Amino acid sequence: FLKFFLKGPFVMNFENFKIYAYPEKGDYTRYMLTRVSIPDPGERNIIIQNLNNNKNIFIDCGANAGFYSLDVATKVENVTVYAFEPSEKEKVFLKNNIDLNKIKNIKIIDKAVGDKNDKAIFNNFNNSNGGGFVTPYVSKTNNGYHVDVVTLDSFFNNQFSNDNMSIFIKIDLE
Repeated sequence: FLKFFLKGPFVMNFENFKIYAYPEKGDYTRYMLTRVSIPDPGERNIIIQNLNNNKNIFIDCGANAGFYSLDVATKVENVTVYAFEPSEKEKVFLKNNIDLNKIKNIKIIDKAVGDKNDKAIFNNFNNSNGGGFVTPYVSKTNNGYHVDVVTLDSFFNNQFSNDNMSIFIKIDLE
C-alpha cells in the first residue's frame, strides 16, 4: 500500500541546495531518505575549505547525481565545476538537480575519465543508478552502451593558469 504513495521523487533540502531523492530499492539517492543526509560530509568539507582563491576549479570525476558538485557550486565563490559522468541515467539525475537549483556554474561532461583517450562500454550495475563500470570497447554487455573516455590532461589541454587559482579534483570511479 505504501509503495503506491512513496514513488517519488522527493525534494530534499540541504544547506544551500535541494536534491531529488528516489525511494526505489537500488537507487543511490534512497540513502538520503533513510539517513536524512547526503554522503561524505567530511570529504565535501575538505574540498570546500581548499577552494579559496579568486578563481576556483572543481573537477568531479564520477559526479553521479551531483552530491559533491551541488555542494561545491553553492558554497564556493568564483568556482566552475566540471562534472564528468558517463552514465546516461545519472546525467539525467544530475541535470535535473542542477535545474532544480538553477545552478549555472556546473558543466556536465558526458565522458568517462581514464588513462588514455579511447572509447569503451559503460555498464550500469544491475540497471541501478548507483554507478557502473567501463569495459574495453569490444566487450559490450546487454545493458552496456558506448562512451568516450578522456584523460584530464587532454580534456583541459593546459587551459588553467597558476595565477591565484585553486584546483581540486575528486575521483570516485569504478
